[in-house]
Amino acid sequence: MKCPICKKIADYTKEAGDIIVDCHRCGEFFTNQELINNIDFFLKELKKESYILSAILREINVFSGINDELPRLYPVDIKGFFDLHKVPETVSEKIDKFLLYLEKRSDFLGNDVTISFENDYPIVYVSRSEEIRYLLNLLGDLQYVILGPEVNSGLVKGCFIKCRIDIAGWKRLEEIKKINPDSKICFTAMSFEKEDEPIFKKGIKPGAKLAGYDAKRSDMVEHNDMIMDKIINLIKQSKFIIADFTNSNKKGGIYYEAGFAKGLGLPVIFTCKESYFKEDKGDKIHFDIKQENHILWKNTEDLKKRLGERIKNTILFYGNLQKR
Repeated sequence: MKCPICKKIADYTKEAGDIIVDCHRCGEFFTNQELINNIDFFLKELKKESYILSAILREINVFSGINDELPRLYPVDIKGFFDLHKVPETVSEKIDKFLLYLEKRSDFLGNDVTISFENDYPIVYVSRSEEIRYLLNLLGDLQYVILGPEVNSGLVKGCFIKCRIDIAGWKRLEEIKKINPDSKICFTAMSFEKEDEPIFKKGIKPGAKLAGYDAKRSDMVEHNDMIMDKIINLIKQSKFIIADFTNSNKKGGIYYEAGFAKGLGLPVIFTCKESYFKEDKGDKIHFDIKQENHILWKNTEDLKKRLGERIKNTILFYGNLQKR
């Protein structure tokens, strides 16, 4: 059997009506027969390249953040996969993505990471093995990594190389993930449904203000960028983020935004309406999220008060300790 995305040989496993595809290039993901039969048509309709979808799936597998479930790729979800993921376009962005991958794969300082030219090129959002080789050589030229000898010389199927992050690479990683210590912004990930507006306006916004922070939401900020660029920039400008999972089944992006912030090392404060959280049967909030320490609020006034206290007792307290 072949992977429906990259057409490489892959394993298929059936589970409760779904199909789990296990591909060395794209990673593991849930899908169904409709997508397998029509993926080329769906991509053509969206004017998207299959290698970008391979890269997104592989990235979710590697940087799973707070939600360790396998990605679920069904016909209705394809557009959302592209909309919710920032695709690195410049060489510098791809180099940074490569470093983050090597860090994730390094079990300890000085650990050698094996790169397969044939299977690993999606991790840097390129379309062929020649490009990942070129980027790896750039990493070596920049002294970000130390390159070992290749196993099997020449660009052939099955060619591998070992590398490890060098001091300049670790310094660059610090710059990539640097958190603005003086920021007074906190990004808010939540449902944008009209019925949920009071959660932000009467609970989250004033609660953050009690602790001296300005809660911002991507749909309430004027911008000229694409929406995902704005979301990513807002998260990077923030000291921490607030993720409210009330009605999260209506906005799956909350998981991505919280996971992205976690990947940057930003603290995430989890909140949810108590009745929604307790009545959930597992079809609204992912199991992994339920293990987090949520503020389970009864009404917006309760949320405002408890959120303000949580920020003061965690974000402000530990921030002040670090300044001593």
